[in-house]
Amino acid sequence: METGPIQFHHILNTASTEGKKKAEDANRQDPDVLSFQREWTDKDTTQALSYFKAHGNLYREQIHLFKKEIPPDEAMKRLKQGETVLRKNENGEFDKLETLKDLQTLDTLEGEGRKPNLTPREIAAVQHLEKGVDSDDGFFITSLGIREKKLDSYQAYKELTGDKNPEITVHYDQESKLKIHTLKDVTELHDWLIAQQEHPYKKEQAKAALDYLEKQVGLYVSGVLRKSRITADEAYNRILEGKGILVPSSVDQDYDEVSSFRNLQELDTVRGQAPNPIIPKEQAQALRFLEKGKDQDDGFYQKTTFGEKRLDAYEVIQQLCKDRKPVTVRVGDNPGVVVASLEDVQKLNALEGDGINTILPDREFTALRHFAGSGAVSVGGRKAGPFAALQALEGREPLEIESNGRRVKAWSTTDLHELYALEVDNQNTILSEPQWKLLKFYDKGDSYNVDKNYKARAYEVLQAFQAGRSIEVRSEGRWAPVANFEALSDLAAFETNAFPKDGVPQDSMKVLQLFEGAAEGLEQSGFRVNGQEGRAYEGWEALKAGKPFEVWSCMTKNWNKVLSKDDLHELDVFYGLAKNDILPAEEFHLLYVMGDSNRTAVECLITQASRVGLNGYEALQEFQAGRGVTYKFPGGDFESDLYVPIANSGELAAAHKKVLNQKEYDRYRYTVPEFAEKLQNLEKELPELGKENLEKGQSDLSDGKTHQEAGEKQKKSGLGDLEDGRNELRRADSHMSSAESMPVTVSETYTDFEMHTTTDCHGHHSTHMMPVIRTRWVHNRHREQEINEAQSEMRRARSHIDDAERKIRSGEKRIRDAMSEIQEANGVIKDAQELGELLPEFHSLTEGLNEGNYDTSRERIEAAISRMKRLTHIQSLAENLRKEQKLITNMKERPERPAGWVVPVPRVEE
Repeated sequence: METGPIQFHHILNTASTEGKKKAEDANRQDPDVLSFQREWTDKDTTQALSYFKAHGNLYREQIHLFKKEIPPDEAMKRLKQGETVLRKNENGEFDKLETLKDLQTLDTLEGEGRKPNLTPREIAAVQHLEKGVDSDDGFFITSLGIREKKLDSYQAYKELTGDKNPEITVHYDQESKLKIHTLKDVTELHDWLIAQQEHPYKKEQAKAALDYLEKQVGLYVSGVLRKSRITADEAYNRILEGKGILVPSSVDQDYDEVSSFRNLQELDTVRGQAPNPIIPKEQAQALRFLEKGKDQDDGFYQKTTFGEKRLDAYEVIQQLCKDRKPVTVRVGDNPGVVVASLEDVQKLNALEGDGINTILPDREFTALRHFAGSGAVSVGGRKAGPFAALQALEGREPLEIESNGRRVKAWSTTDLHELYALEVDNQNTILSEPQWKLLKFYDKGDSYNVDKNYKARAYEVLQAFQAGRSIEVRSEGRWAPVANFEALSDLAAFETNAFPKDGVPQDSMKVLQLFEGAAEGLEQSGFRVNGQEGRAYEGWEALKAGKPFEVWSCMTKNWNKVLSKDDLHELDVFYGLAKNDILPAEEFHLLYVMGDSNRTAVECLITQASRVGLNGYEALQEFQAGRGVTYKFPGGDFESDLYVPIANSGELAAAHKKVLNQKEYDRYRYTVPEFAEKLQNLEKELPELGKENLEKGQSDLSDGKTHQEAGEKQKKSGLGDLEDGRNELRRADSHMSSAESMPVTVSETYTDFEMHTTTDCHGHHSTHMMPVIRTRWVHNRHREQEINEAQSEMRRARSHIDDAERKIRSGEKRIRDAMSEIQEANGVIKDAQELGELLPEFHSLTEGLNEGNYDTSRERIEAAISRMKRLTHIQSLAENLRKEQKLITNMKERPERPAGWVVPVPRVEE
């Protein structure tokens, strides 16, 4: 049975397995978070400023602390420029606005709340605590260390979210020493106070509590020298009069002070019979247990100036809920855990105290205690116990867990439950039975690859699936991509006999496995998805996802693209076992003949986009896409590529007839009149082609002369550079001679000092140093410098000479090449002129060709063509002559037409 209360469980699961982004998904759906995403516009600014102008007025500071009223438009301008605007609040004080975000916050808390930038829970908490129960309630902060200054909700928010880490006191009803430091403290304190209001303490409950405490430990008041014991009735009256009483502490020789019935209710909750507890019973039980702990030194502790002070459960409530200060807890082997709330106390007690689960679903609780309790959990590289592990998860920090000889990560208690089920108790409490069996079936050896981890186990696979990431499974000798449980089920259906196959339509499976088996017989992969080869399973996954994939056809020896189940069926009809139910019989037969049985590299169906031959299936795909195809084959008078466009399958018969007619026509020689006509049509192009032949030579001649001029110009420039280089070398030689003629050493003067002794008139001697000018011979550095400069000049000059000589040689080569070009161009011109002289005679031969002179004329025409070929220098003329020769070859090599043979029509070439 799942135990409760589970009020913390939603927190734990916001930090999910790495990559799952459950927390982000939750935030995207949370209206409290969505409210932050609403854009604050100029219109919002104008309306908010107008509201605050009417409710307190707007100001800007002037010198000497004077303030000047300003209109909303000026206030808006100042905020956009980062200048301060002041708003006068109900207390007569000023709220400082420095940004548009400040204005949005002020509007959220004290205005009309157009687009709140706080969550509803935060807004309700701040506004409720500001208003309180009576006029003395609200937020207060110590000003100048002397007095308390009351804050409005906006001022309190700015203090709590600023950088100063202030301590703000909250006065609320009977409570006057409640401390807060952060915005989170505000919401938690508000929840605490609301919970108190929902549990009002009745007179008879208070009296019963005092009676119980009087009997158990006694009730006291402070005296001058000692504490005096009082009765329960006296204690009740003192509390009623606002006077405090003392109750002996349950952990030391000190006393707990009870100054209000609220205090009494708190004490009754943790030490009495608790008929009306102020906190959940699970928290009260946790306080009671951890107060005593398991060992002598266990309990709650607080650091003080004089060392550690042990706290009882009542004092812990004051520290955590009112002073908002953390408390240290020692329990069992844990030397000290810091808790900041009663919820933390409850979690610590459940996990490391009495062990009674009041915080999580049972299986998650068991898993957390198992892994963290056995030392298998680390956080940030350090071992973590159960409570520390839970805190890490609540802070969205992953746990590293040692399990089955490896480390895995967990981001939630749900992850821990899954790991525990898969690798500890082996009991399926996390998945459907089919999913569990699938995970376990492949969870052996090294069958899983998750994020390049080839040692992954079922746990990592489950985390990947939950995060929407694909994995790989080792099956049939390769790593098969698997996106989710459904895909894993498909893989098992295709490649094992251990699982039912009803998840895949049998007709699709049969076809896919047919092509897979045929390809395997040729040691060929049967399928390809995104360029990766695979098996029938990969094809099915692509088909199911509506993604294109390719199927290998052993009949056509090529890859065929499949986009749908219809495509797969059509492929099965063409190259599998299915009967034709996709086209009329004649169209299907013709498509098969033209696309498959007759297909060669030179005769095939093609498209405009690709000149690679199509098979029948591929041609059908083109027809279905409305693009049409073309039938290409060699034929005609010149055995060139002929093309027959086919717009759709209905045109296949007509196209096929044209092809057959053309091939029939090309089997036999022409009649002499046909031959003469074809030859004359080509001969008509020769004059223009001959002219182009001549122009080619003339153009080459012009280019050659231009190249010759450029070479001569380059050579001339090189000769000039050579002369300059030689002159430069002569100057450098002269400089060197002048430098070498300079003296090797030169004299210089310098000041030296000598010791001189003098004697005065009294015969006293004195010694002192006197400067002396001397001369010495030194190395002539100026000569060395001049020699170095001359050597550099000589190197530069020789380099210039080398460059000039290379330039001259290059120019001379260009001249030689140009002369060759000119010579070749003159040869082309000569050939072109000679060819032009042959054209009239050739024209006469073709014009006079008839059956009577066919043999002699054909020989003369063929000889003329052979001669003109040698005189041809352009491709277009050569192609014309090739065609004329091909016509003659056809007449010579093809058989005569049979008697009664009729020219077939229509043909491709007519």
